[in-house]
Amino acid sequence: MIVAILLSFSIGFTVGSYFKASVFDNQDWQCLRWDGNIFGYRPVAFGSRIKKGEKVMMALKLDTHDVPAEGILYEED
Repeated sequence: MIVAILLSFSIGFTVGSYFKASVFDNQDWQCLRWDGNIFGYRPVAFGSRIKKGEKVMMALKLDTHDVPAEGILYEED
């Protein structure tokens, strides 16, 4: 009985981890680099080098079509 519980937990954990990773990887992630000429971040072109000391961040593009007209309050947890 305990072996069956452990086996089903292991299979569920493995399948859940796989789906979680695939959903995370399939998001519209962008790499942005600070550009002092425009005082803002710009997308990094594929094939570019990111050098030590540069200001770089990863960003996720969000679809805002389903946001209510009054907006969503962004606040600290």
